[in-house]
Amino acid sequence: MDDDKGLGFRFIYATRKNPYDKKATLLHSAGLGLESAMEEAWALVEQMPIIHLWYQVIAEANGFDPKEPEVAEAYWLGSELLDHLFDYSCIHRRITDRFPHAEPRKPNNAIPPHHNLHVSHYGIVSEPDVSAEERTACLVIPAKSLDGVARFESLLDERELKVRNPFGYLIENSNPVAIHKDVVCAVLSNEQNQNLQVYGFELQG
Repeated sequence: MDDDKGLGFRFIYATRKNPYDKKATLLHSAGLGLESAMEEAWALVEQMPIIHLWYQVIAEANGFDPKEPEVAEAYWLGSELLDHLFDYSCIHRRITDRFPHAEPRKPNNAIPPHHNLHVSHYGIVSEPDVSAEERTACLVIPAKSLDGVARFESLLDERELKVRNPFGYLIENSNPVAIHKDVVCAVLSNEQNQNLQVYGFELQG
């Protein structure tokens, strides 16, 4: 696992509808690894009822603080921190109580609490009426660059993806990346790429 303190903030930044509002600007700065933005950005994460809950689930199972970057990496990409049987009773109740329109399908305890589990079981809770295309875009997807700029191809099904690169990654065609909401959120090591494909897709049932 990388000690990438900005990783989780980059994935959350991708969810912002307006990439230039105050919260998005703060998350962008934290995503770039600016220490001066970290504390305030984390306070923002603590106000997010879903992401923070999932961070807590992973942290408590491993004796970590939810703030530790390993927890964010486990949630967004996957890692050995997800190699547990998880009791989803509490988080399932809290999600469905807060968002009555969420799909009420409680996850099997053996499925790892990756972000893609949340999307596949509960949908996009903040937006009850979304298209299948929008829901797919909310998954974290491994991809590779086709042109080093804006054209990417999914490593799962060779589907072409048009994305944004607001964090200014210099991406070679052979480098795997993680795409969330049409944003390049991380350039992946081989291990991270494998983890994303295993925990984000193969083990999701």
